Amino acid sequence: MPALALNTQSLQVSDRAAQWAEWMHGIFGGLQSDVYGDESFSGDLCAYEFGRVKLVRLVASRHRVFKPAAAAFDCGEECIKIVAPVRGGAVVHQLDRQRDVQVGAWMAYDTTQSYRVDNPGACEHLIAVIPKANVVERGVAWQDALVSPIAAQGVARAALEAMHQAYRDGASLTDAALGAAGAKIEQLVRLSLLDVLGHADASTQKLALYDRIRTHIAQHLSDPSLCADSIATAFNCSRRSLYYAFDGRGESIASYIQRQRLEACVRDLQDAKRPGLRVTDVAMSWGFTNLSHFSRAFKDQNGASPTEFRNAARH
Repeated sequence: MPALALNTQSLQVSDRAAQWAEWMHGIFGGLQSDVYGDESFSGDLCAYEFGRVKLVRLVASRHRVFKPAAAAFDCGEECIKIVAPVRGGAVVHQLDRQRDVQVGAWMAYDTTQSYRVDNPGACEHLIAVIPKANVVERGVAWQDALVSPIAAQGVARAALEAMHQAYRDGASLTDAALGAAGAKIEQLVRLSLLDVLGHADASTQKLALYDRIRTHIAQHLSDPSLCADSIATAFNCSRRSLYYAFDGRGESIASYIQRQRLEACVRDLQDAKRPGLRVTDVAMSWGFTNLSHFSRAFKDQNGASPTEFRNAARH
């Protein structure tokens, strides 16, 4: 169950903005809110707690929130807040900076400083609230990484994926799993901030390579010659480096490529707009050259042959 779920849908339209402002003030320690003077507003908020990390999904009409200095310096636990747009964008104001963050990036800011976040259009955001002590590295000018859009690549992409995955799984996780997911998010956010500041270590470099490999695989998935050797040649590195990037992830590069190809085939076979598509054409279009191997692998992953799967999906 979520730790908190709020929705303005059941309220009178004229009461929604005021109730939303009251919720924001209570939930986020003195945060103030307005709706640009609009007469109508709708908002939906759902939050899960992952140990000491809180993840909030917010879907709302255009609005803005701001925390004045007096509220910021008396906000209880010192935290870093992250906004990751899923739809729409946001503009964060803090530390004499004003930066825009859009889908595909995320931005961190400090809850112990006054700030304002503008949502000039309808938006959907994933928001993370993380204890500052768990993500700030001592002796590093960490504030230089704040209020700056961080593109979802390398370790920053891993951090964003971890936040989204944790939120999706939140309702089904045990307390221990919730805590573990929160700890993973903290670690990846800390590594992301260090990476932005030019303090990358072996962990961030490994994640960056893993992300580059996945991107290359996605771009060349239909190429039958795609394999560890071809990737090593493209990256001008050894196969050992590629295997190191996949170490600890529960699958090899070859199995990852096969899984991605099979998932692409599943999407095509489920596509009702392509009723005449042949199984053979689907398999070959995603790099499979041995149809017997494709059929066995498909059935192992999906519990049915490609033909059976296609027929069931379309009836």
